[in-house]
Amino acid sequence: MRLRSLEAFCAAVEEGSISGAARRMYLAQPSVSERLAELEREARVPLLVRSRRGVEPTEQGRLLYERARRVLDEVERVEEVLRSLRVRREARLYVAASSTLGEH
Repeated sequence: MRLRSLEAFCAAVEEGSISGAARRMYLAQPSVSERLAELEREARVPLLVRSRRGVEPTEQGRLLYERARRVLDEVERVEEVLRSLRVRREARLYVAASSTLGEH
């Protein structure tokens, strides 16, 4: 299972359409469709009901969405920790001192 496929799935559920998910993810609609098809092939059950009005999760899709959303939220928190570690490592501290102070 790939995180990219879970991201596309959650975006489609939240946006209510594949084209909305594509805009949100800055991808072409066929790319998002392929990620969703990949996930459904792996799940071996339909996860979305497609209609003219957009997409809605199936019962299995709703179960997957809840867990996938938690996983993606946790991945985001891990990425935030990694960013903060890089910032700390790259931060510099400059110290200035005067010799006249030491003389007194």
